[in-house]
Amino acid sequence: MPVYRLRYAEGSGARRVKIVNADSRYDAAALIPRNGCVLLTVEELDAAAGEHGTGRISSPPAGFVLELTQTLALLYRSGLDIKEGLEIARTIYTKGKAGRTVEELAAGLERGDSFSGTAESLSFPRIYSGLIKVGEKVGSLAQVLPGLADYLRTRKELKDKFVNALLYPSVVLAAVIIGSLSLLIFVAPKMGEILAGLGQSPEQMLLITGRMSLFSVLSGTIVGGGLSAGLTVLLLRRFSGSFRLASDRALLRLPLAGRLASLGDTVNLVFALEVLSSSGVSLEDALYQAADVTENRAFSAGLRQARENILRGERPSAAFESSGVFPPRLVRWLALGERTGRVEEVFTGLKTWYQGEYETFLTRVSSLAEPLLIILTGALLFTGVVVFVLPLLSGFGELF
Repeated sequence: MPVYRLRYAEGSGARRVKIVNADSRYDAAALIPRNGCVLLTVEELDAAAGEHGTGRISSPPAGFVLELTQTLALLYRSGLDIKEGLEIARTIYTKGKAGRTVEELAAGLERGDSFSGTAESLSFPRIYSGLIKVGEKVGSLAQVLPGLADYLRTRKELKDKFVNALLYPSVVLAAVIIGSLSLLIFVAPKMGEILAGLGQSPEQMLLITGRMSLFSVLSGTIVGGGLSAGLTVLLLRRFSGSFRLASDRALLRLPLAGRLASLGDTVNLVFALEVLSSSGVSLEDALYQAADVTENRAFSAGLRQARENILRGERPSAAFESSGVFPPRLVRWLALGERTGRVEEVFTGLKTWYQGEYETFLTRVSSLAEPLLIILTGALLFTGVVVFVLPLLSGFGELF
């Protein structure tokens, strides 16, 4: 499906950039927000090069995004605006992908595009462009950038810790899988000749080779079916909005992955709501803006539904509860904020609690994943020994 970059102006005059999949330019133009936005340009992107960005640039590395955000936060605190900060960043990042990304960001601001829109078109993380948009909305980038830098640093540390915990068992598992595939490809077809040379009877040879053939068929079916199913899901999530929404709802119901996804998006949500509420933005408008910072489409749909219910006069806590996707603790704390009238403090407390809960849960998952990988590796080794090694040992035993 063709990919288009839309440039449009909001009612406030701010310019935005949005990347969409559509069948035609007309269909793409119909996808801009309808709350007073004016379409400026529709540009078709190269469909073979990637999903976002100018020329479909791939996502920038997480380490670079963190370093750039810390640099811009420091320069912003020194009295420089984003445009001036990017001009200085141009002198720091002069080579490679980092240099090209900074050039694109600076060029976008020179064209009059918003920083958040340009970051979105360059495939920055959704939470990044969403929170920057929140800061632009309330005129409080000085508050958003340091918090965003802390958020990105914490996420990177957790990710590095998770990867380091799984690195060794993953390498061993990969070696076992490669070894098993080598046996299936090179040894299994010649196993009959090997067993005949060891003096095995035809009945034993037929039994052993039959087991190996069954193992090969089952292994190929499982691996091939898993890869096919995974690829199908990825393609459907990319090109079908309804399927992605349904799959995101299903993800939230899973025991471990659902809990992890829910905690991560809740942290993003309460961070955005804290910034917006502290800047005097009404809860209705805050929910509209916060929908852009959540990765899970079910969360975004739940926020829009909650906003509509609030506009119809429903209490915020009841509106969140009726959506069915938000954690009960979030609903209870919202009810507390309604009674006390101190919603900003509620969001601050929620951010602190959910950030700690997310870090703790991710640490537990990494601790659990390591022994599971080791058990899986052991199971594969045991299967390989039973299927390939024991028949050979029995043949050698009969020789001696």
